[in-house]
Amino acid sequence: MPRYLVEHQHSAETCPTSNPEMVQGLAQHMKPESAARNQVELLGECVIPGEHHLIAIVEADSEDNVSSYFAPFERVGPVSVREVKTCDMVAQQGAD
Repeated sequence: MPRYLVEHQHSAETCPTSNPEMVQGLAQHMKPESAARNQVELLGECVIPGEHHLIAIVEADSEDNVSSYFAPFERVGPVSVREVKTCDMVAQQGAD
């Protein structure tokens, strides 16, 4: 199944933490069970403190599923979705 790197950034002014309902909704949205309902497997996610920058690694059948799943974040800033491979995948396939 394809693997994707997802990055989202927003400004301090649009940060969801200033809206308790929004931040709780997004926190619930980022749970593995929510991702699974959207045909996305959430492998890992983190936020870079002070930079308003979210990074996630997911697997999904299509980039469209990933983009749809992360669409709520676009209300406060852009979302980038790129297909990626692990080092082991590259070594097995012989090309990057």
